[in-house]
Amino acid sequence: MFEDLRFETLICDSPRPRIARLTLNRPQAMNAYTFAMCEELQRAIAAFRDDDDLIALILTGAGNRAFCTGGDIGGSDEANRARIAAAPMGRGRAMRDGMQAVVLALTQLDKPSVAMIRGYAVAGGLALALACDFRFAADTARLGDTSNKVGLLPDEGGAWLFPRAMGLDRALKMTLLHEIYDAGTALNLGLVTEIVAEADLEARTLDFCAALAAKAPLAMRLTKMMMARSGDVTLAQSMIDAQLAVHIANPSADVFEGVAAFREKRKPKFSGRQLASPKVMRRALLVQAARCMQRGGCSDHPDRHRHHHQVFGQRNKAQRHIAAAADTGAFQLALVDVNGLEDGDSADAADNQRDRHRQPRQCSGDHQNTGSRFGE
Repeated sequence: MFEDLRFETLICDSPRPRIARLTLNRPQAMNAYTFAMCEELQRAIAAFRDDDDLIALILTGAGNRAFCTGGDIGGSDEANRARIAAAPMGRGRAMRDGMQAVVLALTQLDKPSVAMIRGYAVAGGLALALACDFRFAADTARLGDTSNKVGLLPDEGGAWLFPRAMGLDRALKMTLLHEIYDAGTALNLGLVTEIVAEADLEARTLDFCAALAAKAPLAMRLTKMMMARSGDVTLAQSMIDAQLAVHIANPSADVFEGVAAFREKRKPKFSGRQLASPKVMRRALLVQAARCMQRGGCSDHPDRHRHHHQVFGQRNKAQRHIAAAADTGAFQLALVDVNGLEDGDSADAADNQRDRHRQPRQCSGDHQNTGSRFGE
């Protein structure tokens, strides 16, 4: 369990269901990071990544003085400095295996992360915040880059993250003049997602993450992956990503549940499972076949009608027909509007229903227009 993790420099807990919180716990050093903290951060982020029961991550700093003020230059990490000095390319390797690895781990998450910022988020601390998807800052927060002030570089990822958040000219100005901004200015520059009164910051952040945790996990993860790639690919390539992703999302248990909840006017209960259970799929196909036959068959698509009749008559083999059913663009809606047909009903029931509707009609309504409404 994520909340059971124990570290020297971090606190891991789960303040609400499906939400993980990771607190940098060096308030006496304004949460400046050490190499040991970076190693622990990587382990904690990996634990969150691999726990499918957790949907959103909050990253924050202990106390009110600082979120994180970058690397610790106060002399408290002497053992690591000695190791760096003794190794070939030691400084570069320390960056690669330290905070750079943490920033990459955050940016590569397929679940949302939120930086909850009190006090200062500067230098590497600002890079750490920008590696998260959202940044909720107290109205007393201060954000900027002070690395050049002591001759250091924005080497934790800031040279890439800062210009993408605020533009190249503003990023250069901030770093070269080692500027620190108040929360309002940081919001205008694009460094902050939302400003909240300090007393309300935790509650607002938790409510935001709870709203995320209530969404369809699989769709959220795929959406984040697609959008994260958007800056590195063309529009056409992004569309190909979407074409591939729908083969994961559309047949998922979440889509079955979401559409059923929509039709039943209730809140969905998403599971994040990639595929619906065989029973749910079989029932979906049975209901879709029954709806087809109630309309007298698909006179404009004879092959599709024969397929529905076959599925309805061989319900125990329904899984073999999922792909063909998906081609109708309507199998998601087949969970609802059962019209009295139960899972155990046979092809005879379908024939009886069809006999009551001998006049052929086209199934163009629900059958073909579903996709434009629900994104098939």
